[in-house]
Amino acid sequence: MVAASTLVAVCLSQIFKDKNDGPSPRINFDDERRHGEFVRQAIRNQLVLACHDVSDGGLAICLAELSLANNVGLQANIGSNAAALFGEDQARYVLIIDEENICKLDKMAKEQHIPFEDIGTMGHDNFTLSGHGPISVSL
Repeated sequence: MVAASTLVAVCLSQIFKDKNDGPSPRINFDDERRHGEFVRQAIRNQLVLACHDVSDGGLAICLAELSLANNVGLQANIGSNAAALFGEDQARYVLIIDEENICKLDKMAKEQHIPFEDIGTMGHDNFTLSGHGPISVSL
């Protein structure tokens, strides 16, 4: 589940201390609640194998953490601009699901007006984000 992202990345801003990307995005508590309920419902319906919130460091860091924690590579198509990779917008989650459940989850998301996007696959030897070279994840 990936929503459009702005670059208000706390971790990235700490690296580039002179960079000021403005105030943090406003928190939409309704979206937080709806997206959280959607994830809980998907888990209760046994459609989710694993879940990770997109937080510090954005989507790229979230995917790296999932890859390293499971010692498995992934291929993801998430764009290559800084906002897509490192934006820390609220109410976003990465769900690991079996391929057979993509249509079920997509239908459920559409019914609840939740942004949902299939961004890639796990089970590879390397960690690869679109537009960037592969990184080995073997330990």
